Amino acid sequence: MPCGSKKEWSEVKAKLKKADEDEDEDATPLGSGEDEGDAIEGEEDYEVEKGTRKQKRGPFEKALSRGRQRGPFEKAIAGMPGMASDQTCAAMMVELLGRLKALFWSHWTAHWQTRGPSFYGDHELFSRLYDDVKGEIDQVAERAVGYHGVATVDPLAVARHERANMTASADLVERALAQERAFMAYLDRMIEQLKARGKYTAGLEDLLPQLASTHDGHLYLLQQRQGF
Repeated sequence: MPCGSKKEWSEVKAKLKKADEDEDEDATPLGSGEDEGDAIEGEEDYEVEKGTRKQKRGPFEKALSRGRQRGPFEKAIAGMPGMASDQTCAAMMVELLGRLKALFWSHWTAHWQTRGPSFYGDHELFSRLYDDVKGEIDQVAERAVGYHGVATVDPLAVARHERANMTASADLVERALAQERAFMAYLDRMIEQLKARGKYTAGLEDLLPQLASTHDGHLYLLQQRQGF
């Protein structure tokens, strides 16, 4: 195994299975009512006037809220010997995938939002950026599943990192630059941690520098556009 021994990952699978069973027993059907534990940290239920009815958080928002809490994946890997949950190779792959999805959605949205005199050039630029990231998402997801199992691509676990790494800015180029720089900084930290743990395998040594090279190119294009 690239990260951890066969015995360690057998233990993880067993913990994941137990966590799923425990969660099934405690689960509340979506839309069945408000739970105190449903709220996203730092956020409250919103109310929107619509005619004479008020609408509160629906099933999607509640599901996303649960995804931002520790789920079965995080709970299972938390007890792995010698590794904190947020430092394991598996957890780093989950965050990497979430960060790529945040980049993809940001660039794709900018592709639609751009306007004005530079519309056509920017429209094509953001198309190139999100198209690059689309292929990377598939590569990283397949590698994560191959190394650590399907829990690493759980939609809510990934969405938690995706949402956390969105950047708000009215300037589309500034927004893209901020997210690309943050992604590169994370990639550098991830490589350093993998090397320090002796987990920087030949496969990762091939994949991660490819990502770095592509996103170096994205920074160049965006910086040139910013100076236009």
